[in-house]
This record gives sequence, structure tokens and C-alpha cells, in this order.
Amino acid sequence: MSIAYISFLFSTNRFNSRNEIFNLLNYLFLFYLATTITEKKDRQNLIYLVFLVAILLSLTGIYQSIRGNRVAGTLVNPNILAGYLAMVIPSGTALILSLSDSINREFIKSHLFYFISWALMVVCLFLTRSPGAIIGVVLGICLIIYFKYGKQIFVKFRYIFMVLAVAGVVLAVLKLRQLQVLDRLFWWWGALKMVWQRPLIGVGLGGFKTAYAKYKLTGLNPSYPYNYFLQLAAEIGIAGLGVFLWFLFAVWKQIKFLFKDSKFFSVELGVLGSIVAILSSNIVDYNLSVPANAILFWVLLGLLIATSRTKDRSSGEGDLPVRGQRLGKTNKLLLTGAIAFSLLGIAVGIVRLSAANRHYRSGKRIFHIKNLEQLVKGESNNLEKAEFEYGRAVELDPMNSWYHYGLAGVYLARYWREGYSSYLDEAIIEVREAVERMSFYGPFYADLSHLYKIKKDYRKAIFYMESAVARDRQNSDYRQRMKELTERMLN
Repeated sequence: MSIAYISFLFSTNRFNSRNEIFNLLNYLFLFYLATTITEKKDRQNLIYLVFLVAILLSLTGIYQSIRGNRVAGTLVNPNILAGYLAMVIPSGTALILSLSDSINREFIKSHLFYFISWALMVVCLFLTRSPGAIIGVVLGICLIIYFKYGKQIFVKFRYIFMVLAVAGVVLAVLKLRQLQVLDRLFWWWGALKMVWQRPLIGVGLGGFKTAYAKYKLTGLNPSYPYNYFLQLAAEIGIAGLGVFLWFLFAVWKQIKFLFKDSKFFSVELGVLGSIVAILSSNIVDYNLSVPANAILFWVLLGLLIATSRTKDRSSGEGDLPVRGQRLGKTNKLLLTGAIAFSLLGIAVGIVRLSAANRHYRSGKRIFHIKNLEQLVKGESNNLEKAEFEYGRAVELDPMNSWYHYGLAGVYLARYWREGYSSYLDEAIIEVREAVERMSFYGPFYADLSHLYKIKKDYRKAIFYMESAVARDRQNSDYRQRMKELTERMLN
């Protein structure tokens, strides 16, 4: 969290970084709650619930495929659905394998629901056409089989595994030919350039999309670099990535002894397989950047920690006063107060953000523009009301650049309508506020240049247009406008 806060101070998009820090706090809180589920039955019930959600998503995805639509379930796109399934299928596999030492016809008949559900999820996974998730699931299931039967099963059925491996490679190659592989390499290179220039603090959580225009090699502006680990390094620096990897290693050190005991096989090994699957998938994807998948990932990690505590209790260690695990009454009271105060602060913050967004949307309904340069002289009877709504949004959430930008549009419209230069000055102030919070967003610099052009301050207009060009060097429109401003200043 300390690294995330430091990165926020130097973020290229403080609004997104603040929201991502809130998300991170939620993930850690859910992780902590999951670690407190020490009863095996409760952990199994939670897995069953996740399993049920995956079944519903799979049915929705298969129906979408039949209708000729994208297989995304109720999520945004197929990659996100594939990431969710990648965290459920290995757990389902371990659950089925734990029900019996051998799978025969009678066993299948008595557990038909599990097999049908598992098959539906696998079919839906392949329909998403996400090679990263498919390969991740295969690796996760192989891990489960290894811990369940030992390495001898790979020797016994080596030819089957070889055929499956060859088939997987062929399918992956055929799929990669359809994907924009070169674009992904460009995106990775852009992310590496971010890491090279800002290795310690990164561009800020959630700042990749805004900052990428400065480092890109092509005209595409992706929201993610399609490599979660590279994205972490780009957004919170190498130190942030190192902390994340260290945390995963610490979890593994704490739970690796579990899988020597068959009593802890069913849920826990499946969860480990799911984590391996999603981490493998995110080498070429961005599933963990999406809250729907990130929440499940952190809950699964918490369940593994909870299992290790259960193991300690079952061996008698949980009945002993272990240093660092028991708190005194005073410390408990202080901790409870700190947590309550933090939750209250978060609740107040959420209410303020919600109210700010409501005022912003009201302002957009009254008066909205896409670009300050497209705003021409015109009449509007609702400018005062729009100014109030945008102004309230800025008061409640001054970190949001778009609220300042909307208010700047209103001031510019009032300048054109009433002719007072003070409105133009107010518009400039608001756009500069937007620039300060999204310092890598080229269009804001271009609009600020336009405002100074209206004010006939060509020196500052050129300065901010140069800043826009520096943040998007492939934008030919910026270069043309830069040339026009230079000619006008010389004349």
C-alpha cells in the first residue's frame, strides 16, 4: 500500500490511481475476511457458490455463441469471462477428483451434476477463444493431477499427454495467427519503455492508458498492455511488482505443506490450481486488472491462508498461545477503532464520489461538448444551471479531471455568449487543473493551447501544443496545429 500511495503522488492520472487504490483496499479487506474462514465446510460452501456463478456464466456464454454473439457472459468481453472460468475450472476438477479414488460409470452417474457443470465451463472456455486462459487451465489441472497421483501418472500416460501437448501447441499457433501478435509486442515494448523511464514509482495505478500515448510505437492506444506483471511494473514500479511476487511466494511458503495431507486435498489444491491458472493466463492477458476477477483471486488466496490455520489448529498448535497471534484488550480496542474509523472514512468518501458523479451527469445532460475547439458562439439558457452542477461535482471530487473539463466548457460557452474575458480565464484555470491531474493526456494540452490561442497568447499556446505533441508524437493533427501557431506568431 505504501508503494501505491507514493506512486499516486506522482501519477499521470490521479483520478484513476485514487480509484485503483480504493479497489486495492477492497481486495486486501476481502483477502483478510477470507483468511478468517477456518471451517472447512464454510470454505467449501464458498467454492460451491463460485462454482454456481460460473455455471450461470457458462450457460449465458454458450447461449450467446448459439445466437452468433460474442461469448462474454454478463462480463465485458470474452477475455474477462475466460479469466473467471480459469479460476473455477481447476477448483471444480479437484473437487471431482477428491470425491473418489477412481472414476467409473457408477461414480459418474452419482455425480452427474458435477461432470455436466464442469463440461459446460470447459466448452464455454473454448468458445471464448482465449489461448492464455486455456493454457493456464491446462497448467492448473496438471498441477492438481501431479499432487493427486504423483509424477508417475505422467509417465504412465505419457503418450496421451504428448498428444494433448502437441494439439495445444498447434491450436495456440493457429490462434496466434489470428491475433494481433505484433500489436501486443508493441504494447509490451511501450510498457517496458515506461518501466525504463520510471522504474521506481511507475506511472501510477490505473495510469497505463493515459501514459501510453507518450511511449507508443503504433497508433493504437490500449487500456492494458496484455501482460499483468508488466502492467504492475509500469504502474507502480519494479518495487511494486517485487512486493506482489514476494507476497505470492510468502503465501506458497505458508501453504505448501498442506498438500502432503490428503485431508486438505479437495478445496485447497483446487484453489492452488486456480491461482496457477490465472497467473499463467495473465502473462499474455489482463484479467487481474478487472475487479470481477481480481476479487475472486484475492479471496482464493485468503482461503489458502485460512486452510493453513486450520491445519495448525488440527495439529494442536492452534490451542497454544503463539506470539504475535493474540492481542491484548487495549490493542484489540485500538485495532477495532482504527478499522471502524477507516470504514467510516471510506463510506463518506464513497458517498461524496457518488454525489459528485450524479452532479456531473446532470451537468452533461444540460450542457456537454466533446472538444473545446468544437465549441462555437451560441446561446444556451441553461449555462448557469450547468455551471452549478459541474461546480458541485468539482467541489465534491476535485481529483476528477473530467469534472474540471466540463466546467471549463461552460465557462468558455459563457465567454462566447457574454464576452467577459474573466470567463475565458476561468476556463483556462479549469483545464490547467485537469492537466495537473492527468499530466500525460495530450488532448487536454491541445485544448489548453486552443484557449491561449483565443486569448492571443501565442507563446503559451505554442508551449502547450508542444506538450501535446510530446505526449502523442504520432498525432499529425497536433503537428499541423503547431505549425500554424508558429506561423501566426511570426506574422
